[in-house]
Order: sequence, then C-alpha cells, then structure tokens
Amino acid sequence: KNYILALLCLTGLSFLNAQSANDLKGKNTLDGNDIGTRIHSCGDIGWDLIGSPYFEAPFGSGRSALFASNLWLGAMDASGQLRISAQTYRQSGIDYWPGPVATVYDSIYHARYDRVYKVTRTEAQTHVAQWNQAGYITPADLADWPAHGDTTNGEPWLMAPFVDVDGDQIYQPGNGDYPWFSGDQVLYTVYNDLHYPNFETQGQPLGVDIHTTAHVFSSPLGSPEYQTMFLQHRIVNRGTQTLADMYAGQWTDIDIGFFRDDYVGCDTNRNAYFGYNGDDLDEGNVGYGNRPPAMGVKFLNQKMASFAYYNNDFTDFGNPDSAIDYYGYMRGYWKNGNPFTIGGKGNRGFNPTRYLFSGDPLDTAQWSMETVSHQPPADMRGMGSVGPFSLAPGEHICVDMGFIFAQTDTGNHLHSVELLQQRMDVIQTFYDNSPHICDNLILSQAQSINPQASLPKLLLAPNPARDMTTIVFPQFGNYDITVYDLHGKVCLKYVVSGKEKMTFSTRDLTPGTYMVSTQHKGQTLSKKLIKM
Repeated sequence: KNYILALLCLTGLSFLNAQSANDLKGKNTLDGNDIGTRIHSCGDIGWDLIGSPYFEAPFGSGRSALFASNLWLGAMDASGQLRISAQTYRQSGIDYWPGPVATVYDSIYHARYDRVYKVTRTEAQTHVAQWNQAGYITPADLADWPAHGDTTNGEPWLMAPFVDVDGDQIYQPGNGDYPWFSGDQVLYTVYNDLHYPNFETQGQPLGVDIHTTAHVFSSPLGSPEYQTMFLQHRIVNRGTQTLADMYAGQWTDIDIGFFRDDYVGCDTNRNAYFGYNGDDLDEGNVGYGNRPPAMGVKFLNQKMASFAYYNNDFTDFGNPDSAIDYYGYMRGYWKNGNPFTIGGKGNRGFNPTRYLFSGDPLDTAQWSMETVSHQPPADMRGMGSVGPFSLAPGEHICVDMGFIFAQTDTGNHLHSVELLQQRMDVIQTFYDNSPHICDNLILSQAQSINPQASLPKLLLAPNPARDMTTIVFPQFGNYDITVYDLHGKVCLKYVVSGKEKMTFSTRDLTPGTYMVSTQHKGQTLSKKLIKM
C-alpha cells in the first residue's frame, strides 16, 4: 500500500483534506458478534480513508480480512456516450458525494446527508414498545431516519424504508413509525455521482442516487450469518436519459491480514468471488498466523456477470487509468482492450472468458491462482460485477450481497476456502428465506421489523443431549431439518412429512454446540443444541 499513501500525500492534497474531513463525520461502526467494519457517507467500506483497514474479523481480534471496498457503475447513455462512476483509494479525488441528487447543496443539506445512520434492533423494539410513554427519548438516528427527501429541493420523497404504524404514508416516529431493516444492527447512507465532476475516473457521471444499507446479526453461536455483513445497493436513475448496457461492480481489496501474500478467485456456480492466503502462514504483526481465513463476496439476488483482478501497478493488467478501463474490467476486458482469456494469468490465452481464476483452488486440475506456477501471492484487487441491465429515468435496481468470513480450526489455508464454500451455500439459503425490501419502501404495521420475534419456537428435549434428542415442531406439517456446526458445516439433514415431532440420533456428533434449523412453508426456525 506504500505507493497509495504516497499519492495521497502528493495529489490533490487540499481538496482531499476538505472532503475527508466531512466524510469522516459520516462514518459509523457496524459491529456484530463476529464482524466489525466501517462505512462512510460516500460508500467507502472497510478502511479509515487514510491508510488503515477496518474490517475486523473476528470482531475484537485486531485482525482485518479486507482493506477497502466500493461500488463501480458504468453504462451507455442515449447518445452512446460512456458514463462511469467509481471509487477506490481516493488518490485523485472521489466520484460519489453525500446525499441524493438535489437542486441546492447547502449547509442544511450537508448536515443531514454527510452522515451514516445507525439503528439497532434493541432501539427499534424499545421504540415500538415505549414511543407513546412519558419519559421515552427517541434515539437520534431513529428520530432523524431519512425516510423522505425535501421535494422542494429536488430530492426524492421516498428514501430509507420504514414501517408506517399509523398508515399515513409519512415517517413520523412520534406516531410510532420506525425504520425497517433486517439484522440486529443496520447502517444506511445515500450518496450521488452528480454533485461535482468525477475526479477519480474522469468520466461522465450517470446521474444516480445510491442508497446503501448494511446489516449484521449478533449471536454467540458463530453461525455463518453471524460472520457475514449483508450489503444492499439500491441504485436509482435520477437523470433524464435511459442508462443502457449498465453494469454494477463491487470493487474489493481483500487483504487477509498481511496484504502481500494473497490470492483471489471466483466461483461462478455460487455467484461469488473471494480472497485467500497464498500459503499456510499469514505473517507479520497484522497477520492471522497459522490456518489463515478466506473472505468472499457473494451476490445474493443477481447473477455475477464478470470477475476481474488486477495487479498493483500501471501496466495493461494493473490499476485503471481512464473511464474505459473501469468499464472494461466490469465487462471482462483488460486495459488494452483484449478480453480476459482462460489459462495462465488470464491475459495470454485464446479462449475468452469473463471470469478470471474460476476454478476451485482445492482441485489442482482446475484453473486457479493456486495452480499457476508463475503467479506468486501478492497484493491483489478483485471486482465482481452484475449486468448488463437498463435503467429508465426514475427506475431502480437493487444489488444484494454478503461479505462472508471463514476461518478453519484445522488444516491449512485451503481448508478455509472449503469452509467459505460451505458458508456461501448456507448464506444463500438464509437469504432466500429472509425478508428483503427494494420496491416497497413503506411497510404496514403488520410487517414487523423482527419477523422472527413473533414466530413460534422450536423445542428440543433433552438439550443438552447425549445419544438422541426430540424436536417438537410448533405445528403439524412437513419440515426440512438441518443440523450445522459452529462453522456452518452441514452435519445432519432430515426431511419429515406430516409430523409434529421427530427424534434423531446425536450419537455421531462430536461434543460441542450446534444449530438445528427447520424450514416449513418458507419460515425458518432455529434452536441451539448442546451435544454432551
């Protein structure tokens, strides 16, 4: 990262200082039991905007699995002109600006939008129970939740989603309304690419608002969803032209502890890309030591269109230099205009591909950095994209993803990749059975902020169990049952039909803690199981 810090000191210093001062006020910490990260008001994820990472995993360990991440966007307008907005390390400025597209960007506007709103489930539940009681004080971010923009200033009316308790279609926490979100903590920020020219890409802006939310779950169990940050970008075309051949890419500098010994790859079957240590030891004071983890970014509601990596240099296979470079990486092209190709480092072959290093690193017969002899571990960047799609004026699209952490207790660095693959499958199932919001930003009172809170509970007896235990279902019916260990590995699976309870053997389970999960008519219920 040395050359990056040098550029921060040498290029656009006064401009960067002014923007960084504002943006640093727009950050907040998202910390679950096992993930802690930082998000800024212009969409930057995982670093302090100066030179230090902040994606702590496990939370409290002092180790980081990611250095920085942000959104790339590219499209063609009605006249065939390329539109590009993207951010990486802010060496020459930024392309995104706090707040939605507006008419006037004054001090009142900046005070409201140059910030990241944070609400916890505990705060929301307390508000639901006490909003009309004497002495109750509404938390500041819940009270100020930016559900509506100032339409007299050209801002959109609907922005951050909320539960409308009194049914008047207006966010009024004084009447019991509260933010809608999933998870135990949520961060929300909105930013645009039209306030100023694009300083990083030097491209023409798309004219979009980006509403970014991130949430985590808190639990002592260490299950996959508790070592995942869930991220959503809702991208809205605020311009007057249709954006065609549009791509959205999540650029990520995955640094597994020590940043100079990593590999990257992608998994087309799982719509994901990932980074992992290039050997069994992650060195240095910031390294993970033995059995280093793997870190993945999985698209949950869109098909991954391309995966690019590039070197930390300024060759044809390095850092993007111009607007067309950013667009090319999102579409499977190197800076010299040549397509990605299968084999080697992806730039000397004859068979085009959009997915670099798409083989499984655990299989030496497949194409991965692990099997390319002249590809030493290094400081890698990766970027997965979705698209192409088209956005007419006023239309929007949501891109949901999970940032998933996995570290094995046994084996080597590739066993962490194997565990990551298992966790990706669990997270997709978890996502598919969880509530989401994109099109309808106002929910009725009946749509609870915590759907799981009012669900009936599973019963397990005996628990702790030695040789067997019985699941008592909340109602008679058909159930899919899965037993996971603390790393998300599937240990047992059952399918039962027309029953209200089932007894199964725990004799083959290693003593420890497990999660029993059942699915019935789209609802997922879970219960902790202790094996003696």
